[in-house]
Amino acid sequence: MKMKQCFFMMLLISGICTAQTSQDSVQVYQYSGKAQVLSTKILEQNAELVKLQTRLAELQADAREKENKAKESSANNSKAAAKLQDDLDSRRKARRARNAGDEAADDAKEARKAANRVEDVENDIRKLERKIRSNEKKRARLQQNG
Repeated sequence: MKMKQCFFMMLLISGICTAQTSQDSVQVYQYSGKAQVLSTKILEQNAELVKLQTRLAELQADAREKENKAKESSANNSKAAAKLQDDLDSRRKARRARNAGDEAADDAKEARKAANRVEDVENDIRKLERKIRSNEKKRARLQQNG
C-alpha cells in the first residue's frame, strides 16, 4: 500500500514538473518571437533613421544656400536704398529699391522656411532615436526573461 502511494506521489510530482517545464518552454518561445519582431522593427527604424539623416544633410545645405541668398538680397536692397537716397525724385531708382526690397523679403521668407524644415527633420530624428532606444530596452528585457 505504501508503495502504491509513493508511486502515485512520484507520478503526480513528475506530471506537475513536466507541465511547468512545458509552460516555461512556451513562454520562452513567445518571448523569442516578440524579441524577433522587435529586432525587425529596430532594423526598419534604423533604415528610416539613415534616410532622415541623409535628408537632413541635404536640407542643411539648402538652408545655408538660401540664407546666403537672403543676405545677398538684403545687401542689394541696402545699395538700392542708398542710391535712391541720393536722388529721391527718380522713379527708376525707387522702382529698383522697391523690387530689391521685395526680393530680399521673399528670400528671407524662403530662408526661414528652409530653417524650419531642417528643424522639423531634426525633431523627427530625435523622436525616432528615442523609439529605437525604447525598443532596444524592451528587446533586452525580453531576452533576459526568455
